[in-house]
Amino acid sequence: MLEALKVIQPEELEILKTLATEDEIEKFFFQLNYNYGDGEVLNSKQIESFFKANIHKNAEEDMLSLFIDTIRMLRLTRRNEDEIIGLNSDEVIYLHDELSSNYSAEISELRKSEYEKSVAPFVDFTDNYGDIRIELIATLEELNSEGLDMNHCIATYHDIIINKQYVGFRVFNLKTEERLTLGCYRVDNKLIFNQLKGYGNSRAEKDSCLAIIDFCNKKTILMPPQESVDLMAAIF
Repeated sequence: MLEALKVIQPEELEILKTLATEDEIEKFFFQLNYNYGDGEVLNSKQIESFFKANIHKNAEEDMLSLFIDTIRMLRLTRRNEDEIIGLNSDEVIYLHDELSSNYSAEISELRKSEYEKSVAPFVDFTDNYGDIRIELIATLEELNSEGLDMNHCIATYHDIIINKQYVGFRVFNLKTEERLTLGCYRVDNKLIFNQLKGYGNSRAEKDSCLAIIDFCNKKTILMPPQESVDLMAAIF
């Protein structure tokens, strides 16, 4: 517990304990620390608001990912990121969807050739792998379309993709017809699994998780336990 809460001050922790159980707080910080670096992506007011609005109680959505994605988009569009404070789950989802749908203009101004050059080493990943088809998100237009089609904010990752720190893929389950987006961190030309999301950041089904694990093993994509929360459906 103490290790998971390394980025929060004792007085801030006491406030959170009045809003959630210790298990809920620990689960939150585990996901925050291990999926988003050292947790500094959120400030203390935003974390308090997340619990005060009972957003952590929404089990139907990966609300922490959606909450963080929304803050990232607020920053990228030069809006005040603290707009999110005080919003409940439905209001966060609405703001997230509004920002996602208005993001295409920002994308169109970026350097298309640099994006395509950055992801070029992974063009040959596009193929069928058993019951799934994987397609590299190979252009900025495709990146923007993926965000719009899947109602999540993969389009906001354009900078880190251009800077060779991230790569995105479209995923099609040919057996179940489930549609997903796969995101991987990039270190040189080695990939590390980061996330697997359905429409609106929904969780992937077990069949797709198992297929993605096979794909990652085949393409030597690392799957460290702390980054593999989205593959948990394969275990249960």
